Amino acid sequence: MFSKSLCIFLLFLSFTTYAQQANPALFKSYSKKEIKEISANNPEDIAVLNYALEHAVSYIEVPNGKDFPSKQLKSLKNTTRFTDYGIQIKEQTQYFTFPNTNKIMAVKSMYHLRLEMKNSK
Repeated sequence: MFSKSLCIFLLFLSFTTYAQQANPALFKSYSKKEIKEISANNPEDIAVLNYALEHAVSYIEVPNGKDFPSKQLKSLKNTTRFTDYGIQIKEQTQYFTFPNTNKIMAVKSMYHLRLEMKNSK
């Protein structure tokens, strides 16, 4: 009986140690409380957010004079990480413009990132 309980305990311990850890860069966009909630409610989303650090952002050139629905950020940075702008991944793709440029930054949706991550395995 004791050895059976010990085996169950060790199995549980191995699952909790295997759990995905949040990359420290995520704390630029998410609070510790938010990361903790995501880990508790949707632990697989931590892996998606870690994946998103290198895969969520793309830049698009828009022809002059063409309107594009987006939010404006203060300045264009030399980065491909959404966390460097303090942006959180949402359920829909987000678009951002920058003053005095024709560049748009697209930040992929959580749905898109989940599919992309699943298909890359």
